[in-house]
Amino acid sequence: MAIHVSIDLGEIKMNRLWIKSLALLLLPGVALAHDGGHSSGLMAALLHPFSGIDHLLALLAVGLWAAQQPPRQCWPLPAGFLLALLFGAALAIAGTALPLVEAGIGVSLLLVGLLVATALRLPTLVSTLLVGSFALFHGYAHGAEMVPGVTTLLWFAGIAASSLLLLVTGVIVGQRLQQLAWHRLMRLIGGAIAISGCYLVLV
Repeated sequence: MAIHVSIDLGEIKMNRLWIKSLALLLLPGVALAHDGGHSSGLMAALLHPFSGIDHLLALLAVGLWAAQQPPRQCWPLPAGFLLALLFGAALAIAGTALPLVEAGIGVSLLLVGLLVATALRLPTLVSTLLVGSFALFHGYAHGAEMVPGVTTLLWFAGIAASSLLLLVTGVIVGQRLQQLAWHRLMRLIGGAIAISGCYLVLV
C-alpha cells in the first residue's frame, strides 16, 4: 500500500512539473505578443516564435500530433516542419511573394488542431508534406518580420533554435499524455487549437 501511495505522489509531482514548464514557455508569448519587440539580433530571433500565439500553438500542436504517431513516424514530422519553416522564411527574405499568408496560418492551425483532436494517422510522407505546407506560411511570416540590420544567418539560427524547442516540447508533452492515457485531454487540446485557427480565419 505504501508503495502505491509513493507512486501516486510521484505522478502528481511530475504532472506539476509539466504544468510549470508549459507556463514558462507561454510567458514570453504573453509578454511579447505581436508588439514588434524591442530586442535585436539573436535574442529577437530567439523570441520571435514566442511573439504570436498562432506560431506558438502551431509548433506545439505539430509536436503533439507527432507524439500520436507510431515511434518510427514521430520525429520526421517536427523535422519536416522545421525545414519547411526555414524555407518559407528564406522565401520572404528573398522577396518572393506568397499569397494569403495570414489565412494560411489560420487554416494551418485549424487543420493541425483537428489532426490532434482526431489522432489521425497518415503515411509518413503524406503527414510530413502536410505539416511542411503548414510551416511554409509560418516561416514566411517570420522572414517578413525579420528585424532590420540583423545578420541573416543569426536570424535563421535563432528562429531554428526556438522553433525546435517548441516542437520538441510538444512531442515530449504529447508522449507524456499518451503514457498517462490522457487521450481525451489531448483531443480537447487539439479541439481548442482548431477553434483558435477557425477564429483567425474568420476575423
